[in-house]
Amino acid sequence: MHRRQMLGATMAIALLALSAAPASAAGPERYRLEPLSLDLPPGEVCDFGVHVAVTDAHSTVMTFPVDRNGDQLVQTVGQETVVVTNVDDGISVTVQEGVRIANVFHANGLIDTYVSGIAVGWYFATDLGGRALIAVVGRVHDTLTASFTVIGHEASGRRWDLCAALAPA
Repeated sequence: MHRRQMLGATMAIALLALSAAPASAAGPERYRLEPLSLDLPPGEVCDFGVHVAVTDAHSTVMTFPVDRNGDQLVQTVGQETVVVTNVDDGISVTVQEGVRIANVFHANGLIDTYVSGIAVGWYFATDLGGRALIAVVGRVHDTLTASFTVIGHEASGRRWDLCAALAPA
């Protein structure tokens, strides 16, 4: 089994949420995800450019207060429609995500990400295992540096290579 990483579209949004939703002593800050889009240039994750669009977001992000160890949990739970498109040829794939993501930002700078459900993820050349654009049904645990480089990976379940699915025949 190939060891590939899973940094889902929802995970990327949740990482941004850490700065967007300040923690509160009364409990987690909560907000709903908004639709978003992202362009990944040729060579970033596939040989061709990829457009990622979250078109129908029904997820909640919860940013918890920093605990006594200095760690902080950002959790995302919900469903999204994710459309990934080969920008050169217009070939697209739609994935209905149903996902639970827990991002633990440790005081030492490392980040542990736990994903369960159906998710789309992408990885860059600097990540453990190299670049990839995948859909996963199962569980993933990635460890990232403070600069979001994947340095550890464990996964179980099924995965699909979306670069191959988006490539022209």
